[in-house]
Amino acid sequence: MAMWKQALASLRHASRQVLADNGDPDAPRPGPSLQPGPETAATPPDAPTSQGAPTAEAIEIQLNEGMQVSLSSLEPTPVGWTYRRHPVMVFGVEVPEVEDADRRREFWQRVHLLPCCGALDSGERSAWIGTDLEMMRSSFADSPLTLCQSCLTTLNHDDYRRADSRERQQIQQAFDFVGHVQRFSHQYFDTGYTFWQPGEAPSPADESSLVTEEKEEKGIEACPGCGCASDQAGWRLPGSIGNQHSLPAGICIPCAVRQTRGCLHIDEEVALTAARLRFDYFAATYRGKMENSWKLAEAILPLTWLPLLRGLEKLLPAPELFYQFESGRAPAVLAWPGQHRGILPDGASTAEPPTDWSLWTRREILREFGLKDS
Repeated sequence: MAMWKQALASLRHASRQVLADNGDPDAPRPGPSLQPGPETAATPPDAPTSQGAPTAEAIEIQLNEGMQVSLSSLEPTPVGWTYRRHPVMVFGVEVPEVEDADRRREFWQRVHLLPCCGALDSGERSAWIGTDLEMMRSSFADSPLTLCQSCLTTLNHDDYRRADSRERQQIQQAFDFVGHVQRFSHQYFDTGYTFWQPGEAPSPADESSLVTEEKEEKGIEACPGCGCASDQAGWRLPGSIGNQHSLPAGICIPCAVRQTRGCLHIDEEVALTAARLRFDYFAATYRGKMENSWKLAEAILPLTWLPLLRGLEKLLPAPELFYQFESGRAPAVLAWPGQHRGILPDGASTAEPPTDWSLWTRREILREFGLKDS
């Protein structure tokens, strides 16, 4: 069995279901029960309500179906918006400056993942936001919501840029907002460890717990998901965190991120360390010739590297993973030794590369592609 198949053995059946901060609760208001369309006047975000200010829990639940706010209440990130630390999608934006009624209606029904046009830059403009696309569509059944193709192209979800019309339709149908947040969790969350899913508040934890409990796991020799094991610390998710998310004891960090029912954000350095230790274990125990493949790269590297992998896959041969230079400098996460090219983690120094080598960080390559990540 090929190495990448071994690494992915348990991941094929991993569940990625999407489940149905406190701040100033007077700024937003839950949407009215009447489903507004582009020609219907909706309740202004700052209008008074007889029901009083919604609680934080009510806001989290309301975000599933959609709630109305002003764009100025959203925090922009390079890949989308957050509302009180919740990643959100934006729709229901009125564009009265557009004279054509059909175009205004179409824009109102467009679900945006990031600010892709000037109409989304106006802080005074009202908009609807949500976290669960299917529930949003159910709530606005009279105004069919569709994903913005410009946003998908900019983010290149599942190689959207190169897809034909049939493939693009499939990508839109299979779109998973939690999966989107997983790919860009380093942009949505600034803490070392955060768990989030629609309907719940993001819950940060002390990232030091990811390493301090390593030696406390007794009687567990390998990850129950993929079978990896390591003599070094840093590859396994501590039991205290796994228990919070109903994950099996001893699960490795890469499997935990993929199997959690929600977005489990892990600090990039911690995630890459776990990925490297997992890869080293597979490489040391694999019987047979180890061949590079893009599927192996997707199975091993953190999900935050997936946009880059999808962008490179049709341009370059499969890379070597965690290539160690003879100079002793930190390894390249992706490398093409025959071409003397390598890609380093964000924040790593590309100065003074080995002779005849060219090095870039992940973010630099994404910028070359014109993809959003910074």
